[in-house]
Parts: sequence; C-alpha cells; structure tokens
Amino acid sequence: MAESTGRTARAGHTMLAASIGTNLLLWDGESVMSKPDLRRAFLDWLDEARSRLAVAIHIERSTAEAIDFSFALANPVLLGALIARGDLVISAEWAGTSWDFLFFNEVRPQQNLNGFTCSLCKPGNKRRVFPSLETLWHDHLFEPFADWINTKLAIAQAVALYRSDNGSARWARLVTAGEDVELPYFLVKLAL
Repeated sequence: MAESTGRTARAGHTMLAASIGTNLLLWDGESVMSKPDLRRAFLDWLDEARSRLAVAIHIERSTAEAIDFSFALANPVLLGALIARGDLVISAEWAGTSWDFLFFNEVRPQQNLNGFTCSLCKPGNKRRVFPSLETLWHDHLFEPFADWINTKLAIAQAVALYRSDNGSARWARLVTAGEDVELPYFLVKLAL
C-alpha cells in the first residue's frame, strides 16, 4: 500500500493530506475526511487486472491531473490517459499528430442518499446506483477498458490512419488480420 503526505493551505490554515490505498485523507487539524482517489483506484485495479489483460500496459507518467500509459505493442501508436476528472481515453498518435480516439469513456460521479450515480447516464430506471465511487469507476471506466483491450486491441494487427484530402479531418481504426482496408494514409503495424 503506497502512502504519501503533503501540506496545502485552506481557508487561512494548513491542511495535511495523506494518500493511503485508494483514499485521499484530509486532516484540517480537527477531523479526518476521506475522499477516494480515481488515480490510485486505477493503479490498484491495474495491478489486480494485469493477469487478465491480453495486452500489457506500461505507466509512463503520473501527475495529479492524469496517468499516461502505453501498451506493449510493436509501435507506440496508441497512447492512453486516465484524466482525474473521470475520463479514460486511448488515442492514435503518429508522426507527432493525434489522429483519433479509439476508446473514450467518462464518468461524472454524483452522490445521492442511496450511493453514487453517473450524472452523464440517462435519468430514471437506467441510471444505476453504486454503493461506492470505486464500484462506479470499475463499472464505467475500468471494466469497459479491459473488455476493449481483450476483444478489440488484442485481435488487432494494425491501426489504419486516415485523413481527408484537404487534411482538415483525421480518423483511425483498429484493423484485424485478413480484413479489407480502404487505402489509409498510414497503416501502422501493432503485433510484435
């Protein structure tokens, strides 16, 4: 379990912050408040999920705003980021240009009397209630990401990168073995 501490100024006095497990503990000199940390939850999930992910993930950089990561592929064309506000994205980047997002899930937690919901989900019967932020993050971000890795990325042989004739639009898609590919601008091999 990783632990870290730091001090921040709040309302004219010092607040001590400590990260323990998936929680961020804040102490303002009077009481301890616990706030789950999406970045820590992602790293914990990744440690647990490594054995069931068909393509390995490598953490490149971690800041307060995001965790940047890459995949164990022949070419570094796919870059990922978990953004602290609740976005998990995979972009196709080649020759210094971002071409497209191949995976993009987001969550905006909202607490109610019964637990947590995602404010982006449709209201009513379809909006599920989760007992904790961690279960909401697993459902909306982490497990869909694992499914994408295992069902889409793992069978892809290449990334096809396209652009419009005038260069004003770019897009990308994963390509599987034996698939007919409309002539792309670049075809980047993924398999090792």
